[in-house]
Amino acid sequence: MAEAENFFWCTSGCGSGQIHESGHELPIVICLHCSHRSCFRHNVAWHQGLTCDEYDQLLANPDNFRSRLEIDNDEWAASQQAQLNADRAMAQGLLEEERRAAEMRHRREREERERTRKAIELARQIAARRKVEEEMSRITVGRTTKPCPGCGWAIEKNDGCSHMTCVKCKHQFCYECGADHRQILEKDNTVHLETCRFHPSQLEESGAEEMENTYGADADEEREEEEEEEEEHDVFDEYAEFEFWGNYPVEEEIEEEGEQAEDEVEVEDEDENDDDEYDGYLDYSDEEDEFDGYWFGTDEVRRIHESIRSS
Repeated sequence: MAEAENFFWCTSGCGSGQIHESGHELPIVICLHCSHRSCFRHNVAWHQGLTCDEYDQLLANPDNFRSRLEIDNDEWAASQQAQLNADRAMAQGLLEEERRAAEMRHRREREERERTRKAIELARQIAARRKVEEEMSRITVGRTTKPCPGCGWAIEKNDGCSHMTCVKCKHQFCYECGADHRQILEKDNTVHLETCRFHPSQLEESGAEEMENTYGADADEEREEEEEEEEEHDVFDEYAEFEFWGNYPVEEEIEEEGEQAEDEVEVEDEDENDDDEYDGYLDYSDEEDEFDGYWFGTDEVRRIHESIRSS
């Protein structure tokens, strides 16, 4: 049997041999005794990972030989390295993009915080300046104006008399003490506060006309023309003559019907002797000039004054 063409001794040294009928077509021989694998073609232990042709190339040029498996492994390793490099590059690109995005996001956040800080600081400065301006305005308004007794509107008196008319509610009042102008007209200057310089208790006899000039002008006309003020003051002086205006109307009212003719003759005689004096007063009474201020004097003088004005 050992002399048969396809007989093969096991290369493991177990001393067993066998006939390998497939020959070179299937060169792997598996020992029936020890299961060792051998190459039928090269009579060596089976060259694992190499075909018989590759094993021949290995034998022919062992230094430069590379098997298909090694080539495949190298190609696979190269592809794996390329993939790894690509993944690393992509990862680095993603990391770079993420880094740039994070940096840009942080820069925007810093800029936003800076803008917010500046806006808050500017608002703080504006609020502080506005507070100072409002305080200064409040002080100025409190120093230069007085509230209207009717609506509380701040009113400033630049010049002229103290008879004020509110532009908002049209309430008329004394700028010195706030007394109602209508009540002053209906009554007298006692409506003013006792501390007001226009109250009768505060008026001096020598300065009554000067005080009347300060407050006694009508607010609608405001006495802007100096000539009208002087003319009205003259009319006031003539009306304030108690000796004439206090006696003449009273005598005329107490006349009885039986003595009317005799008294009329006496009056005519007096008129002939004193035409200049009486005509001067009568001229003033016939004029349509009106003094719109407040009356200074006793109630009796005021009643006489009103009786003359209504006649």
